[in-house]
Amino acid sequence: MPHRHWTFSIPRALRGLVERDRKLLGLLSQTAYAAILKTFQALFDRPDVRPGCVISRQTFGAYGANFNPHAHALVSDGVFSDEGESLPLPLLDTAAVMQVFRRLLLGRLHRAGCLSEGLMRNLLSWVHPGFSVSGPLAGSRAPPQPRSRVRPEPSPAPPWPWMRSRSRMTAA
Repeated sequence: MPHRHWTFSIPRALRGLVERDRKLLGLLSQTAYAAILKTFQALFDRPDVRPGCVISRQTFGAYGANFNPHAHALVSDGVFSDEGESLPLPLLDTAAVMQVFRRLLLGRLHRAGCLSEGLMRNLLSWVHPGFSVSGPLAGSRAPPQPRSRVRPEPSPAPPWPWMRSRSRMTAA
């Protein structure tokens, strides 16, 4: 099944929390998967389907202003049912996934005691929330290209003599 690369990031207002408590990185990746799962199940209107997903947490930068915790995910371009059925993903708007991710993460941070009720409501009221989910754009699905069975042409000999002798040694 084809897959896509997704990236989940959080607003600067929350990055300091993760910088001070690195255990929250686990919550970030768990919430990213929960957002994907909820969105895909809603798209298919089936609670028994599951996407394939691998998530890697990444922190970029260090200390203060440039610390940027985020998650990278390889997500299947479809779902699998409990019966073993494979269903292709319809067109998807990542803004909807971002809203689910935003609400889930803020709720989980609040329940974990990291955010007050007032701060959570304030962050939910932002028009430009600072959360980001980048992935496949709506309407961006390209038909799969057939793979060529033609062997690629061998590369020409390197132009410099010292490289020619080395390339002949490795080619043999």
